[in-house]
Amino acid sequence: SSFTPLSNPPPPSDVTPATFTVLNADLAPGASCSFDLVLNVAADAPTGIYPNTTSSITAMVEGETVTGDPATDDLEIVAAPTFQKSFTDDPVVPGDTVTLVFTLTHDSEAPGDATDISFTDDLSTVLSGLTATGLPANDVCGTGSQIAGTTNLSFTGGSLAPGESCSFGVTLQTPADALAGSYTNQASNVTANVSGLAVVGDQAQDDLDVAGLVLSKSFTDDPAIPGGTVTLEFTIENKSSVHDA
Repeated sequence: SSFTPLSNPPPPSDVTPATFTVLNADLAPGASCSFDLVLNVAADAPTGIYPNTTSSITAMVEGETVTGDPATDDLEIVAAPTFQKSFTDDPVVPGDTVTLVFTLTHDSEAPGDATDISFTDDLSTVLSGLTATGLPANDVCGTGSQIAGTTNLSFTGGSLAPGESCSFGVTLQTPADALAGSYTNQASNVTANVSGLAVVGDQAQDDLDVAGLVLSKSFTDDPAIPGGTVTLEFTIENKSSVHDA
């Protein structure tokens, strides 16, 4: 049997339509039988409703060929909302504040609302001394949702209808002694409940750029041979977007 989506999402990249055949089955009058097939759902299968229909059923009864109607049922695939984050006003000078914006989007083809949306974001793993201010904040992504914490942010209670998205920002205080450079901030996987199923989505990440001078170096033409020469290149980068160095 093959799956054809009702809502026409693009086909998963690694799906080959599967076909199976039942042969030589026997049933006495009034008898029935049931059997199961375990099917793998592609990891990138789009959210949607996929009707699955068999061929007509045929059999021999008292030497005559008889035909019955096909059987059909719908496969419903659900996924967690997509999750993104962005530092919107960096590079930031050490000691200043920066805004971290989170965005959640629920697929328009989803069969139901996404509820109990949650994630965490441990700021202490990004830059020592990086802290959130002005929290908790309530109803940021649906009634009853909340983002709270100082060095370890926790978002809970989010809700989105199909096709909806929400964005909310958190003000972060950078440490005054932060060294210039780029610091990767990765949040946890996003989790939610869709159509009664607990679903898990991807993590979100972005780089926090701290302003200042960054010195790097590299040997540009090694490996070298004994007695030869090699070039050592130094690069000085001004991470500030507003101040000359």
